[in-house]
Amino acid sequence: MNPLLYIIIIIIVVLLFVMYVIMNNINKSEEPKDDKIPYKVGDKLLTDKELKFYQSLKPITDELGFNIMCKVRLADLAITPRGIPQYMKWFNYVRSKHIDFVICSGDTTPLFAVEVDDKSHDNERSQQSDTFKNRIFEGSSVKLLRYRTWTTEQLKQDFTPGNK
Repeated sequence: MNPLLYIIIIIIVVLLFVMYVIMNNINKSEEPKDDKIPYKVGDKLLTDKELKFYQSLKPITDELGFNIMCKVRLADLAITPRGIPQYMKWFNYVRSKHIDFVICSGDTTPLFAVEVDDKSHDNERSQQSDTFKNRIFEGSSVKLLRYRTWTTEQLKQDFTPGNK
């Protein structure tokens, strides 16, 4: 056999191997190996207003046997079905958004989604995001509730079964 043919075959095999290694590593994200990383763990998970809401709601949910989940990623509530056209486009809309609180039954079935709206919700971009979230929950078995202000009585009424 011609030596040039051997060289061509070896080059092709090496190129295929290199392409295989690159393609297998392209989607793998590795944890940073540097000693220093740029993150700082925050002091509080909730804003002052969200904490006041949580403290108002907690005794009510305890009495009803419900659990309060804080800062739930919207993509964990609004599931993007695999295989739909433009899956990544639709997933990207929800992956970086969250719901302030999700009220769940004892087995973590979502019952209510809650947004505590403050003055940051007054700007146009926030209002568009709020409208998008509202649309997701329309017709859902999970009711989205929004509060700027609240009373204990109002919360009791809103979260009592049968008022859903």
